[in-house]
Formats: sequence, structure tokens, C-alpha cells
Amino acid sequence: MTGMRVGLSGLESVPSVSERARLQRHFTRTGCVKLSKFLAPSLLKLLRDRIKGAAYELRQRGSGPEQVMVTDWAQDLLVFLVNQPACVRSFEDISGSERLGAAIRRKIYRLGGKRGYRKDWHDDAEPGWQLVVAVNLSARPCRGGLLQTRGSGARRVLATLRTLPGDAVLISTSPRFQHRVTTVSGRTERVSFTTAFESGASYLRRVRPQGTRKHVPLHRGLASWRHGHKVVFFTPTGHLAEVDDARGSIRTLRLPTP
Repeated sequence: MTGMRVGLSGLESVPSVSERARLQRHFTRTGCVKLSKFLAPSLLKLLRDRIKGAAYELRQRGSGPEQVMVTDWAQDLLVFLVNQPACVRSFEDISGSERLGAAIRRKIYRLGGKRGYRKDWHDDAEPGWQLVVAVNLSARPCRGGLLQTRGSGARRVLATLRTLPGDAVLISTSPRFQHRVTTVSGRTERVSFTTAFESGASYLRRVRPQGTRKHVPLHRGLASWRHGHKVVFFTPTGHLAEVDDARGSIRTLRLPTP
């Protein structure tokens, strides 16, 4: 375990100074690093229960076809949590980035099963992209589905990472690196959430409606417990929402009139 874990109330623990230094060296050398047990068990269970039986649609990308889940609040909640200031600072320390902006674009996709899709060699050197974060949301460990990195155009593999449900991976957006996900075999599926930090304003500056903080007193990075099992967060579209952990449901909250 790397010591970095996020739960419904935000960042719960961070790596030690020595561990952050080790992770940064690995990231600089290979273009990726694994954060073991990144999701707290209760958060992983909530997300797994939510996406079980979700609808997917086929999309074609340069790296290969993928089954992408239809937009759902599970994606929005993960986006909110990885954008918490304490979480962003840890990502900056590990990746060596000076200042990460906001991670707004997001998706949950699956590989494997009867489809047998994989991700071929590609880079994430998109304009403005600073860092990619991917989280394993699979129901169980799968055969294959390994993340591999290499130098751009090179043959030698620099790193091969096997992630378990709840693990996260940070992936470099430098054109010096390429990565791929190997074929998933058997009947298991590899389900992943992915988002990219982009240069510019922070997440809360981009999505928080004006005056919200005055009328909705949230804490711990704007995540707030209610009755022991509810959390309030801002969606990427700027709405205030509340997740009920016990019921596995979400509702949009109306803001008080100034």
C-alpha cells in the first residue's frame, strides 16, 4: 500500500515523505506509478453497487474500441474526490507537477469479457493535459489487462503494472512516453474510471456557483457528512448534489436564495 487513500469524506491518508520520493522517482523513470488501495473499501463498494448493470455504448478511439458507460453520478463523485485540494497536492508531489488545474473530463469504460477489447500503444499528450488518473473499479481481479509503458517509439517496456479493484494509476502526459492495456482474457471484465488534469483554474473555481459557500457551509474540501452516511459534493456541471451511501442514490440540492 502506498499510504494514499480517498474515501467519501475526502483524502483519508497520504504517503510518507520517503514514500512520495520513491513514487516520484518511479513516475519520472517509467511515466506511470500505482497507488495501491487508493479507494477506501466503503467507497469502492458504493461505486461497484452503482455501476453494476450499467448501460454502455461502443466508441472508437485511436487506441482501439472501448465500451464507455453512459454518464452517471458515479463518475461525477470520483471527479469531485480526486479534485479535492489535498488530493491534488499529493498528485503534484508524486508526479512532480508544479500546479495541476482541474480534472473535468471523465469516463468509466470496460475491457474484456466477450468483447475482448484492449488498448493499443498510445500517448496522452493532448493539448493542456497535465496528468491522467485511472482507477480500477472491476468487480474482481481479471486475467490480463496490464498497464505497460515504454519510451515513445521504443520497444523496451519500462513498467508493467497489475492493478486490483480500488487501485489507482497516475499516467504521464509527456510525449516521451506511450502506454497500453493488454488484452483481458477469460470471462472477467476490467472496469476503469479515468480523468485528466488540465492546465488552468482549479476544480472548485470552475464549477462552484457564486455565493454557494456562504449558504451551504461545507467543510473538508467541500465534502460533508450528514447522518453518518451522506456526502455533499459539486458535480462537473456546477450543481450541488448529495449521495446517500446507505441507499446508493443521489439527488440534486437546491441552493438557498441569497
